[in-house]
Amino acid sequence: MYLEQKVVELTGWWTLMRFRKDIKDIKNVQEQTLMDILKTGSQTKFGRDHNLKNIANTAEFREKVPLSCYDDYRPYIEAIMNGEKNLLFHEQIDFFGATSGTTSGKSKLFPLNVNKLKINLLFAIATSFAMIRKHIPSFGVIKPIANVRIGVRFPTTETGIEKGSISAKLMPYRRYLCSPSAAYDILTEKEGLYIHAVFTLKEPDVTYIMCLTSSVLLSFLLLIKRQWKQLVRDIRLGQLDPDLNISDSMRKKLEKSLRPDPKRADELTGIFHGNSFINIVPRLWTHCSMVSSLATGTFELQANIVRAQFGQTVPIVTFMHAATEGQYGIVVFDEGITKDGVTRADFVPIPRAAFFEFIPLEDVHREHPRTLLAHQVIPGSDYELVVTNSRGLYRYRTQDVIRIVGFRNTAPVYNVRQRTTDVLNVRVEKVPESVVTEAVVAAAATWNSGCLTNFSATEKINCDKLTDNITGEARYVFFVELDTNTHMTEVEKSQIDAKLYEICDTYRAFRNNGTIQEPEVIQVAPGTFDVIKQTAVNNNSLLYIDQFKWPRILRKPDF
Repeated sequence: MYLEQKVVELTGWWTLMRFRKDIKDIKNVQEQTLMDILKTGSQTKFGRDHNLKNIANTAEFREKVPLSCYDDYRPYIEAIMNGEKNLLFHEQIDFFGATSGTTSGKSKLFPLNVNKLKINLLFAIATSFAMIRKHIPSFGVIKPIANVRIGVRFPTTETGIEKGSISAKLMPYRRYLCSPSAAYDILTEKEGLYIHAVFTLKEPDVTYIMCLTSSVLLSFLLLIKRQWKQLVRDIRLGQLDPDLNISDSMRKKLEKSLRPDPKRADELTGIFHGNSFINIVPRLWTHCSMVSSLATGTFELQANIVRAQFGQTVPIVTFMHAATEGQYGIVVFDEGITKDGVTRADFVPIPRAAFFEFIPLEDVHREHPRTLLAHQVIPGSDYELVVTNSRGLYRYRTQDVIRIVGFRNTAPVYNVRQRTTDVLNVRVEKVPESVVTEAVVAAAATWNSGCLTNFSATEKINCDKLTDNITGEARYVFFVELDTNTHMTEVEKSQIDAKLYEICDTYRAFRNNGTIQEPEVIQVAPGTFDVIKQTAVNNNSLLYIDQFKWPRILRKPDF
């Protein structure tokens, strides 16, 4: 662990210096990054097909190479899966990264080289760690780390190459983790989270908790809240709950690492006594300085629920904006981990990770939308992010909508909003997911029936089609889950309409003229959204359960 930590520290010192230098001249660094990508890419089949070797500058590239989407790469990817080489990039392809499939219902596959990804990830993470250590010195202390994740098995292509979640692929087991290696062989969420809870609670000196997403973090903390007595019993006796649905051989492996610890069990009982879970993380693990998880965009809701229900004084940190398609940006922590009491979640593009372009939000649905460069974007404006990178993607439309919130030196600072397709629209109002979520969270803050745990929304017409009863009503339908079975009052339900009316100008205008009706709010039983998640995973062998993204705006009948 010591050697690995030192490698990260030294790498971070160098990459942070380069990053700070690059963002002082983003225009020229981006131009050089593009030319480097074109130089190597020109020798691939895609490069020859698009005459990349004869492109001399950024302007010529944007003029001659069209914007692209996944379908433009499908023939190349299918040929790669059949064993052809040097189609999109030179490196050996040893993994196919699968997207979550939330938007389309089916995962997209991207050819990847794992070693190259590990190097790029090391550079990005090391840069962030170097900034964080300035504000949290204890972050560098060699102590146990909790990595809460469910196990995964990777299917293979016909040519024997593994495919699946790249996030899961890049998280190998380490001896300094709280949970034993066998815990990462458990493929079911309920049992996996329980096992991680036992071993993480047993370790009092945890310094750092990792969850892939804030959804996993919320599920982990809720499990501890609901089952702490049984968890403490397991720690006291050194035996796992006999009702836990795992094999005898798995139980035997895990219990080898679970020695009876009555002293820690007594400590935990004292902490849990009184059922108060406010600021539970620093009370359970006094040395814990940080929780890392994806807590932006789709996952922001669960992160806010964690903060509301558990009073997190330990910051929930998102290091990087990335996807199966590539790495995009990192959060800059030079001025601290938090700003105005809230953990920073504003990203700066990694200048050498890709060549970035930005489609103004008002142009995203045009046939040939215009793009701006990194130094041309305007603070306060929303854009779809477009990337060109060494993974063989050229002017690729990510469908990620970002908002520019300022500049750091010459580089834009942005936060993640939603996907371009994630809007509610019964007339032409196009209320974006970020606004919908803001309204629901604000409404939930006024409810007394219970705490919001999840929600999704759709247009009424989509529900009508499923029941063959077309009502013609122009309204939204919200599916809301609370942490209790207490029925919401009509006044509480009406708060979603009230908050949308207050927050969104276009929604207010359509409500005022009567062309949009008050939303219908349907309260679902606790656990409903977990069933939806498990169903989605069961229907998609490539979907990693930790990576599942809740569709806030429903479009598929399956949901």
